[in-house]
Amino acid sequence: MEIELGPVEYLREGAERSLLAPDLRIICGFIPGWEASLESKLNHGLSAGIPGTSLVESDALLKGVLREGSLQEKPGPSIATEFGVLLPGVNDQHETEAVLNGIVSQRWDWGATHLNAQIELTREQHADYFLDTIVEGPHDWPVRPVAEIFYFMKGMSVCFEPGLPSSGRFGRSKTISRLTLGCAARAPMITQRVRSVPV
Repeated sequence: MEIELGPVEYLREGAERSLLAPDLRIICGFIPGWEASLESKLNHGLSAGIPGTSLVESDALLKGVLREGSLQEKPGPSIATEFGVLLPGVNDQHETEAVLNGIVSQRWDWGATHLNAQIELTREQHADYFLDTIVEGPHDWPVRPVAEIFYFMKGMSVCFEPGLPSSGRFGRSKTISRLTLGCAARAPMITQRVRSVPV
């Protein structure tokens, strides 16, 4: 059993401001190599036009190890999958989504790299694609630097609009006994893309 808690997170999207408090995930291993997780966030709107408080980004997921590798102290990359449903929220996000994620991880003496590829069937019933890379510092350091870069492609079933968001995150994490503490900052970047017809 594992509990991940983000006590307070500040989110700014354009002119909208909100506070996520808390961000909670509960993970439970039920057979060797497989675990189930439940996650949800309470979103407190700080801008006009945003509901006062809503329950958002709730999901129920299964994650399994398809190949044991360096993360399990064995040779070669570790390969895993994660899939499940993104549940309706309260006062927001009223429909259900489905998500499938593939994860390849490799650990070396200097650190670890995690590559993620995800496809998501959104509440609007079109497919979004997400590519993500996370690089961590050495596992045995008392404080590990962490960097993340991800690329998001939205709406393959509708016409693309100019501008494609990508993002980067930089932070640190520290493990105290079996408790891991982390802090990070994330900044978006906008790149242009060519308009396309629906597929």
